[in-house]
Amino acid sequence: MYKFYSLILAATITFLTLPVFAEELSYTFISADYSIISTKLDGFTDDFEGNGIVIDLSLAVRPHMAVIGSYMKGSADLNFSGSRADADIDSTSLGILLHVPINKYSDFILSVSFFNGKAVINIDGTSFRSEDANGGVTTLGFRSRTSDLLEFYGFIRRIKIEESSHIGINVGLAYYLAESVTMDLAFSVDDDTDSIALGLTKYF
Repeated sequence: MYKFYSLILAATITFLTLPVFAEELSYTFISADYSIISTKLDGFTDDFEGNGIVIDLSLAVRPHMAVIGSYMKGSADLNFSGSRADADIDSTSLGILLHVPINKYSDFILSVSFFNGKAVINIDGTSFRSEDANGGVTTLGFRSRTSDLLEFYGFIRRIKIEESSHIGINVGLAYYLAESVTMDLAFSVDDDTDSIALGLTKYF
């Protein structure tokens, strides 16, 4: 069923996050966040609701280049026509990030990553089917340290899945709990999908 396939793609993409980067620190970090999403789908009265845990890693390999990766494990559900669909979702991604200074406190950022997502779908507690999704994400944006305690970022994402593609927007804030630790709050909008993520990042 194509509509269930669309649900899985929405969750897989939204849970893939890109943390903010601390000014004048290494682009080597590990972060973890908790995400909540809500998606409106044609043909369904109720929204598709989900949540997940995301682990993001980055390793600086050159002065202006880093290898980035992420792992997401989440779940989602939808009520329709008196039934309930539940999905257990796993997704991994791997890519390259380039960062170029705009000024002392801001960077221009470009990243390209590829992902694989898989979901096991149950309807009313009975196994229904398994779905796989492969695709790529191109991200273009910036980040800027606005004060000693705050950093802001914004990105536009082009998401390519199978034969389709669409555009999403991410914005976020990072608050410095310590010199190399931030608490991160991010918002994402992608077509009919809204999400919010809260997490921690440790820079090395």
